[in-house]
Amino acid sequence: MADMGKLARAGKLIWRGLIVVGAGWGLASMFGLPARFDPSTLVFYTILSNLVIFLAYLGLLVLALWPGAGRRGDYPPVVMGGLMAMIAMTGIIYNFVLAPMIADASDYAVDWLTNWLLHSFVPVAVFVDWLLFADVRRLRWWQPLAWGAAPLAYLAFALIRARLGGPILNGSRYPYFFLDVDAYGVWAVTRNCALIALVFWAAAYLLAGLGRLKSRLTAGRRSNRRSG
Repeated sequence: MADMGKLARAGKLIWRGLIVVGAGWGLASMFGLPARFDPSTLVFYTILSNLVIFLAYLGLLVLALWPGAGRRGDYPPVVMGGLMAMIAMTGIIYNFVLAPMIADASDYAVDWLTNWLLHSFVPVAVFVDWLLFADVRRLRWWQPLAWGAAPLAYLAFALIRARLGGPILNGSRYPYFFLDVDAYGVWAVTRNCALIALVFWAAAYLLAGLGRLKSRLTAGRRSNRRSG
């Protein structure tokens, strides 16, 4: 059993290492590193969400590997869930809203590998990490609501930056077409934001339900082993 525990911990570290490498590779490509650094990409939710994941999971690796570290576990469940939901939003919005409507993926990434890493690999890998390794037993009913803090903060940032800054993409001051008040008007953008918020929280509660179901199934198997 001790060997199985060590194997599980090693698998967890390797998986989280892949998340850090994937997010780091994609971000470096988008920033133009190492030749230069293009800060203009920081206006996009994809970049900011992947940057948060990169830093957060790098922190988890440091906590797990640092000799004598007092805390080797994860962040609190509400934070782990918030990270998962934040980056899941990146994958959902890009793959189901943006990708079907754009002719050229280079509008949102410099090449296909960067596009895949930031919009598909990292969101899926973080969800798998949360499902397999995060502690979902202490999830509370209100926590999926709290997961919306990061997307809401980004929405406020994007709208304020548009009023203060210049064009970003194709002459628009807005990073995404569904936020473009100049093109569609306040009410249309408000409707778009409300719809996205509803989809986000519906997805958040669905993902939380999957996590709780997985936790119960795991607990049931452990109980069966003990009784057997």
